[in-house]
Amino acid sequence: MGDEIFDPISETEEQNFAQALGENFLKYFRGNELRYNFIFDLFLILMKATKVQKDFVWLMGANLGINEKELNFLMNLGMSILEEDSSSYMQLIERVPKNINVRNFIGYTRHFLVGRLIDDDEMVVYYGCEKLEEKPSFNETFKNEEMSMERWVFKQDVLVFENWKIDLSQKQWLFRNNQKVIFRNCELIGDHYPISFDGTGEIIIEQCEFTYFNNRVLVVNDCINVKINKCQFKECVYLYNVYQNSNGGVYFVADKAMTDAQQMRFIEIVDSRFIDCSVWNKEGHYYSDYSLGCSMSIPQRIRNCQFNNCLSYMDMPKRLCNGGSTLFNNGEAEECIVIASHPIL
Repeated sequence: MGDEIFDPISETEEQNFAQALGENFLKYFRGNELRYNFIFDLFLILMKATKVQKDFVWLMGANLGINEKELNFLMNLGMSILEEDSSSYMQLIERVPKNINVRNFIGYTRHFLVGRLIDDDEMVVYYGCEKLEEKPSFNETFKNEEMSMERWVFKQDVLVFENWKIDLSQKQWLFRNNQKVIFRNCELIGDHYPISFDGTGEIIIEQCEFTYFNNRVLVVNDCINVKINKCQFKECVYLYNVYQNSNGGVYFVADKAMTDAQQMRFIEIVDSRFIDCSVWNKEGHYYSDYSLGCSMSIPQRIRNCQFNNCLSYMDMPKRLCNGGSTLFNNGEAEECIVIASHPIL
């Protein structure tokens, strides 16, 4: 282009350009939810600015159709992010103005937040910052929530738990009529309560560790599919009394004929490990058919998993159950390693 790019611009051309830029900017952003992000970024940049600069932000916001309530929310949101204050952020998202989608701002909060990342009519995301040296305690973070001492019932459409250490030894967790529930990168410590799902469409469990459950880990009624990926189940020993309840030491899925097509339903376990997991009959019954997983009618797919010392026991002192026991029923297995355990199928 040579030196032509450095040719001087006339004052008239500059004014015309500025007018066209302003008109097109306002025309585009007035009807776009990105106007909130634009004003929010201005607040972050000018949080310690002069009064004249702050007045400019308010004037710009008014011209973009942002009202005073929304401007105050964006300013307070900016303060909670600059101060990296999880508690003030969680309080703010409980009263988000109806036109603002808080999901457009989660990129600002992921690097510090320990609490609720999203909380709206459709989705709740409980998030613990990945950069912490150890996972935050879910029980400590939400110990003041209004709930009974014995159980916590989750009824939202979509629920996500990410990067938490969760102690289930003192509380029963129930999920009812959810579209989707996700556990991602969590450590769950159990006792005598399983995690129960009633009418949950899809359950996704990724990169999680489950330890010390004395009941089944998962009890699922009426689901479409369950996906377990890159998880570890260690020392999950299901203690049962009656033979009819013996199957499925890690999970039991009861299918009650949901309306979706049969081929849509499945249970999938991939790249996971089961260590010292078993069922143990306290009354001395000799049979336990499916030690780890049992599904009444939904197909189970087990791929690239490892099983160490996963057996069925009876009585005290412990004795091995019948030689016909398997780890799962009604399924298919591929590329799995079995060490000192019942056969997979």
